[in-house]
Amino acid sequence: MLSGPINKKKLAIVLAVLVLAALSVGGWNWLARRGSPAAVGTYMAGGGQTFVRIEPGSRGQLVVPEGLILANSSLGFYGRPETPTLSADWRAGRLVLFQRQTMDAPIFYGKPTLHWVIALSLTLEPSPSVPGDWDLLDAQIRQTASTPLGFYFSKDFRDHIHQGTWLDDFVEFTPWPRTVGHYALKPGVAPLRSFLHRVDDPRLADYYHARLNGEDEKIALGFLRELSGKRPDDVYLLPHRVELEAATGQVAQAERYWQAWEKASRNLSDPLLGRVAQMAWKRLSLARLNQAHPNLMNYFELSKFDSNTLAWKTKLDLAARLQWYKEFLGADQLMTADQPIVPSAKTIITGNPIPNFLDLQTQAKVNRVLATFDMIRGQRAESLDLLAASYRMGQSLNADGGLISRLIGIAIRAISNAGLVAYALNACETPEEIKECWAMLERLRLTPGQEGESHLFDGENSALFSQMVGGGRFSENYLEAFTRQKVSDTKFQLLRAATAARYHQMTQGDWPRSAAEFAPLLGAGLPKDDFATSTSQRAAQGALRFTRLADAFAVYSVGPDERDDGATLDYDPTNGTISAGDLAIRIPKDRQYPFPRGGVHAANAQALLKQFPDGLPVDPFADLKNRPLGIIDATTTQPLVVFSYGPDCDEAEAYPGGAIPKPNGSPTGQPPRGCDLQAVFEYGPSPPAQGLGSSGPASPLPMPASGRYQRALEPFYDPTNGTTSKGDLFMEVRP
Repeated sequence: MLSGPINKKKLAIVLAVLVLAALSVGGWNWLARRGSPAAVGTYMAGGGQTFVRIEPGSRGQLVVPEGLILANSSLGFYGRPETPTLSADWRAGRLVLFQRQTMDAPIFYGKPTLHWVIALSLTLEPSPSVPGDWDLLDAQIRQTASTPLGFYFSKDFRDHIHQGTWLDDFVEFTPWPRTVGHYALKPGVAPLRSFLHRVDDPRLADYYHARLNGEDEKIALGFLRELSGKRPDDVYLLPHRVELEAATGQVAQAERYWQAWEKASRNLSDPLLGRVAQMAWKRLSLARLNQAHPNLMNYFELSKFDSNTLAWKTKLDLAARLQWYKEFLGADQLMTADQPIVPSAKTIITGNPIPNFLDLQTQAKVNRVLATFDMIRGQRAESLDLLAASYRMGQSLNADGGLISRLIGIAIRAISNAGLVAYALNACETPEEIKECWAMLERLRLTPGQEGESHLFDGENSALFSQMVGGGRFSENYLEAFTRQKVSDTKFQLLRAATAARYHQMTQGDWPRSAAEFAPLLGAGLPKDDFATSTSQRAAQGALRFTRLADAFAVYSVGPDERDDGATLDYDPTNGTISAGDLAIRIPKDRQYPFPRGGVHAANAQALLKQFPDGLPVDPFADLKNRPLGIIDATTTQPLVVFSYGPDCDEAEAYPGGAIPKPNGSPTGQPPRGCDLQAVFEYGPSPPAQGLGSSGPASPLPMPASGRYQRALEPFYDPTNGTTSKGDLFMEVRP
């Protein structure tokens, strides 16, 4: 017990110190929290894709009772997420938001769940340009796994990686917990203006709850109409109004709100809002398309996976598909995928129905074969329309959706582009026909809604996360995807250049000698070469090149290796994404495939081959690369037939033991130019007497003396039996 004046003095000093300490801590907290009420409010976040509500807590603290910074389906990580937790802090006049959640990733050979912990933090400051809004200064995402990964891997997966690789060391020796992913805003991106856009209206939460919970769009539109009625000129609400009015069939209203948004946003430079507006514009474009062509979405919807039946929906037969492509070409824009501005919080990244990409890619090859048959028949307009419609399908997939959708679109563009090259250089005999082909190419080039390589990863991530990963440039998939996109773009530009060169040859009697002579079709000169990026290539002005070869004229790009090989070495992606070779189109003086205007007539195979001394066009379904379409010779009772092996790619079955011969002993298995054509084409049983497309039986015939291999022709391909079902594609050739 303290006693005496000295002890009382000491007690007073201790008490004074404690009071001062408490006051200091309280004063420091007060100073630290001073100004925090300015952050209290309800906001649209990330360009308007989500929302956040901030309320005052105890002792000047802030709390976030509801909302999201990033929705589950746009976090950029695969897996089924748990409900996130949000919190807020106030630091020296800046607002800091946190979102944390656990995601289980059911991967790695079906082993039990592997848990990711995703932590997102944002640092914001009051916007100097829009009172009440907050600009984003910094964003960080950390992805961690709290347990050693090796614990979750199956034995099969361990055996797979235990080969002295870096992944082996990573799994076995990395200390835990461990950050396995770290993402931040890239230099030069911040600040992002109005990342939090103030809308202090309780109906904002009602609207976002309806969207995030995946409720009917009409219900969400009702909340949005009430909300935007008080804020008709809010530039962040207008894209949502465009999207939902269009989605519910109110196209005229959506058009009006789109025009209002364009007028109100002229001086804005918010990349997140721009991304959101682009999504709204695509929904409006899709509504326009459905209004003008109400049945156009049938095939695309039927090509999707049905989660209820666990099967692909596609049941359209070939005739119905071709009619769909014809109608699609009659539209004036692309058919882009349907991505909502506000992603459902209940949806994982891959949760939306996706198209059957095998079906779409196979159909592109079928279209190319049928377009070649049209050229053989002399039906040039039909051939060009089918190839162009197929290319537009590729453009549509390339322009929207996730990365897999865009990559399949790139592949379809490449398949169709090869058919367009064959058309432009072989089915056009006059300058007028070249001009007709050119008009179609320009229509494809200028079709609204296309996107380039900078958008390849847009469907994978939210607008904010795209800014953090640099549009995918820091993804391991980026280089592969980026190169494929540029290759596809370059091939189309080479097609345009080759068409212009052929026109000059037809009208002037010789090939262009300068870039200026590619006019009048290429009045602005040759397109730029996207692969000419090195200093030496830029010095050459970075345009596509041209050269005269011994037997042809060539237009070319330096290709992914950025080395000019003078169009003497072809780029082949099977050698590597970035490998040697140029992208080139070689144009012979005379047509390689001289399709006659009135169609091909021949009594037998030899008569047909005399008309096509360089062979028939390539069969995209043959197992042997660059193998031409096949021929089954005529008999006294059956006509001559030109055929493709069809989507089941069963070329090997035509040979004893399934071994595909190599014509003329070619070590590559590719028929060399000018080889013995009888070694390239099969002769065997003729098609059914019932005619083209019949599924009647075909009687085997003895192998003709002029043939080398015998093959039974299958019934005509029917996609309703399956995308890669048995069946050939064939046409009769009459004398």
